[in-house]
Amino acid sequence: MQEFARFPAQKSRTAFVVDEILRSIREERFRVGDQLPSERVLAEQLGIGRAAVREALSALQVMGIVERRIGDGTYVHGGINSDVDLDATLYALRENKSLGEVWEARKSVEIILAKLAVGKADNGDVSFIEESFDQIVEAINRKNYDDYADADRSFHLHFARAAKNPFLLQALSPLLAITHQQVAMQVNSQYMAEHAKDMIEEHRAILDAIKKRDKLGIVKSVEHHFRASEKLFLGPQR
Repeated sequence: MQEFARFPAQKSRTAFVVDEILRSIREERFRVGDQLPSERVLAEQLGIGRAAVREALSALQVMGIVERRIGDGTYVHGGINSDVDLDATLYALRENKSLGEVWEARKSVEIILAKLAVGKADNGDVSFIEESFDQIVEAINRKNYDDYADADRSFHLHFARAAKNPFLLQALSPLLAITHQQVAMQVNSQYMAEHAKDMIEEHRAILDAIKKRDKLGIVKSVEHHFRASEKLFLGPQR
């Protein structure tokens, strides 16, 4: 059964996706706790590209309306109120000056999480991180930037979860939603071809540090990874 309307050409793609999901929640076709269709299914149902779907879901996550769960999917997290400001949220997702502050905050949180993960990660956690790393390598080798963005997000969430600190994980979630959107927008097949080795080695270094329980190594690896990311996503201002 078709849940959503098809995209009308005269409207912003991202705003259209947000409006369709909000309409479905208002009409109680999706209630708090319900799982939304995957990005691919939403894109197909709406007749729109995955980039717009991903940006819309990122905006809805920042607004607290949906929650994106590791290896599971996207769920309706909260109700809709009059304070929802889509334009302001999308501006925050795209505006470079604000993004610099978001990347800095995310880096600080992830360094703390990484140090905790070194001491607390169990074999299951390491397996999940390794699986995400393998998905990163596969996506880079295939030059599939949609799959890379998903695998990169999964990788960071899995090592954050390994820290066993739900408060820091909750703090990371909106920061990751905003920066993940930048990954999806700016990592393309040309960038992947030019930087494939570095992209793989940066993630491998983080994985190896966790496996070796190397607290100094994990900090260096995460900081190096963020320097490379900030250079790409924030440009010369950094």
